[in-house]
Amino acid sequence: MKDKQRTGKHWFWQDSRSAGKTESDQHTLQQLLASLTHLNKEFSSLNHIIEKRIRYDKTKEEAFDRLYAELEELKQDAAFRQNKPLYIDLILLFDRVDNMSREIDTNSEVGRTFARLLDTLRDEVLEILYRREVQLLRTGSDTFDPRVQHAIRVEPTDDPAENNRVARVVRRGFLYRDTVLRPEEVIVKRYRSASSTSLVER
Repeated sequence: MKDKQRTGKHWFWQDSRSAGKTESDQHTLQQLLASLTHLNKEFSSLNHIIEKRIRYDKTKEEAFDRLYAELEELKQDAAFRQNKPLYIDLILLFDRVDNMSREIDTNSEVGRTFARLLDTLRDEVLEILYRREVQLLRTGSDTFDPRVQHAIRVEPTDDPAENNRVARVVRRGFLYRDTVLRPEEVIVKRYRSASSTSLVER
């Protein structure tokens, strides 16, 4: 009988201790969950701050890149405006040498020698211009292009296929990078029918 009583008390004591341990474990678990929830909020807040900082840095970097690009463009434009008179003088020198080269008589040895000297001088002028990003304008077509060419005279033609064709280049054009520094001066053919020509003559 006493053994039964002791056994009953022992069981009750163990059960009470187990219940207390369970409550303690639950309390610890709740504290742990609360800590994890708090940490998760902290990490979320930190992640938001980091993302905001990254976006700010990226925006600032893009703004600085734009500013540097604009400053570089302004600097290059200022350099071009400052050097433009020099470019024009070199282009005019090229014109004179080119015209002399076309008109020189190459039937004599003296004429041929002089022509070679002029060709060398012309190439050197072009090289100086090229090193400063100025180069000859090349259209790649015999059709008149008003964007890069200037018609100084019109020649009539009775062939419709020749309408708006470049008959002759009078002065070469030049580009500074992608900008027309001087348009090419040309003579352009313009179609006129035989009937309109006869009416004009009358």
